[in-house]
Amino acid sequence: MKFAKTHESFRQILFLLLLSLAVIGYASLVEASGIQDESAQSIESQLDDYLNQSAADDFDGKAFLQPVINRLTSSTPLATRVRAWTYWASEFAYDEQFDKANGVLEQIGKEVQRSDDANLKAELLANKIDLLVMDGKLDKAFIKVPDLEAMMPQVQSPRINYYAYNLLSQLYTEWSRYEIALGYLIKAQSALDHMQGINQLRRRLFLKSSIADIQLRLEQWDLALETSQAALDEIGDNSFPALSYELWFTQYYAYTSLGNYELGLSALQRAYQYTENYPFQRAIVLNNFGDSYMRLNQLNEAKSHLNEALELAQSLDYEDMVRTVEFNLGFIAVRQGDSLGLQQMKRVVDYFRETEQLSALEQTLKELAQAYEIMERYKEQASALKERQSIREKILQNSQNKALAEMQALYDNRDKAQRIDLLEQKNKLSEQIIENNRQQTIITWLAIILGGFVFLALLLLYRKVKESNRKLKQANFALSEQTKRDPLTGLENRRSMQLTMEARKQKNVTAPIGLVLLDIDNFKRINDTYGHHTGDEVLVEMSRRLRELCREDDSLVRWGGEEFLFCLNRVNQQQLIELVRRIQQAVSSAPVKTGKKDISVTATIGFITLPFSHFDEAELDWESALKLADLALYSGKARGRHCAVGVMGLTEQGHVHMDDLIENSDAAIEENWLVLELVEEG
Repeated sequence: MKFAKTHESFRQILFLLLLSLAVIGYASLVEASGIQDESAQSIESQLDDYLNQSAADDFDGKAFLQPVINRLTSSTPLATRVRAWTYWASEFAYDEQFDKANGVLEQIGKEVQRSDDANLKAELLANKIDLLVMDGKLDKAFIKVPDLEAMMPQVQSPRINYYAYNLLSQLYTEWSRYEIALGYLIKAQSALDHMQGINQLRRRLFLKSSIADIQLRLEQWDLALETSQAALDEIGDNSFPALSYELWFTQYYAYTSLGNYELGLSALQRAYQYTENYPFQRAIVLNNFGDSYMRLNQLNEAKSHLNEALELAQSLDYEDMVRTVEFNLGFIAVRQGDSLGLQQMKRVVDYFRETEQLSALEQTLKELAQAYEIMERYKEQASALKERQSIREKILQNSQNKALAEMQALYDNRDKAQRIDLLEQKNKLSEQIIENNRQQTIITWLAIILGGFVFLALLLLYRKVKESNRKLKQANFALSEQTKRDPLTGLENRRSMQLTMEARKQKNVTAPIGLVLLDIDNFKRINDTYGHHTGDEVLVEMSRRLRELCREDDSLVRWGGEEFLFCLNRVNQQQLIELVRRIQQAVSSAPVKTGKKDISVTATIGFITLPFSHFDEAELDWESALKLADLALYSGKARGRHCAVGVMGLTEQGHVHMDDLIENSDAAIEENWLVLELVEEG
């Protein structure tokens, strides 16, 4: 009994000792966990402060983040480490050290891939896309967009949602897919409503500024004014100079586009107040002051601001702005009767032509043509307008090619992912079959059942791929149809005409057609006097009137700007002359009723039949014939506008030079190689 009692006592002592150790260990774990939680919360708080201070001009992000990075350990929660490392990578990207930035992300990427947290994967992928955007590699960024979009429904973090949806909106804006971009901005706004500890006012204002920017791109001037004004009202006494500048500049651009130059100038003056620490923006504003005062015909005031802009741009080595200001000063000189200003303008046009800045070249050619008109040099005006039209076509073609290439890249990425998934499924199936051959009969039956489920999965995957391909074809068809229509008038556009004539050539159609090129007279004056919105109303009404003259199989094309092109089937020269008279009557018979006033409109017309003279279409195709009609139109402009000039045939001299007819089209007019007929409104 004594031994038994001693053994029982020993067991009680041992139990108490183990219980004490367990209590002490648990207390230590609780204490360590509390310290770890407190450390993670402290780091998260510092990261919030980083976001709040990052918009300041004098903020040194690297210096702020370095102590935070030094505090990170393997025991720091992965979510906190991912957030800190992505901010750290962005700081290297701001300094254009993209190799280092990507190296930072690789350090944390493997851990993120092993986790099942959609928040972490989305934050890491969004940061990788952001680095590609900052590095100018938009094509590679677009390829990753579908992967990020697929992750977003599983993301719960409001901060990551706000960041990712803003990034997706930026990319779709670059892609000119403005409706999708707006949708993502709205989702970012929803995420912002659930964020705490981060400066919400600045981010809400940034969202409104982004929405106003998209509305400007869509030419929704009134909506852009409304959105930017709401943001300005919300800023109040808060100091956000960069945002305030963007919003007031948005107001200036919208008012100017609406033709309200006084309010536009007032908004520009407000924008100028916020450029003290932004010299490049100040140069831009000063140049726009000059442009605004030119529009108001206050040339001395315009010249003063432009000279100040020139001096600032030269000190900044801001070459493009230097050229732009020199161009505007040249235009002022022309308007004041100094022909040397014309030479200055031409030098700037040559600069943009040599540097292949197509948008700037297209705009300067437009204003150069206006300068030629002021100097009554109509032939050079016509040449400038023709080059401008060519540049506009090139810009449009580049934009379409880029959109199609990016859409194809997105599709290829989706298709590649689907093919990889399919291959993995097949590999798994093969391995399962090999393993099943080693098993007993019951396992074989289980493998058959499993094979049935896998087959069903493959079938569903096949149907999903097929459905994706069908939707892509629909999207491609919709995009193709959009590229064939003018968005303002709904008429066919230049590309549609080219496709129609290519089809005519392939089908070897030889039936005669009439080409009638119409240009609305003094359309720029309508825009300058009443605003672009009124000009658009005139274009829409003209397209309605002209469309009524078309038969079912005729084509009416908005050829560009204020130019329209008829392609009339099965007509001879006499019938075409009668149709041209009807077109003249339709244009000028009644004033166009607009929201501002009734506007009388006339047009100048050039026309021709195809085949032309004794040429067949293999020798003189529709584009060459249209060049002759274009020459006839400009001949009509030189006669004083409001008339129609038809190319009826060749003179005796024209027959001698018929091989040079198209290549030397100016001589065809000046040396009377063509038989022209003037048709005035009956």
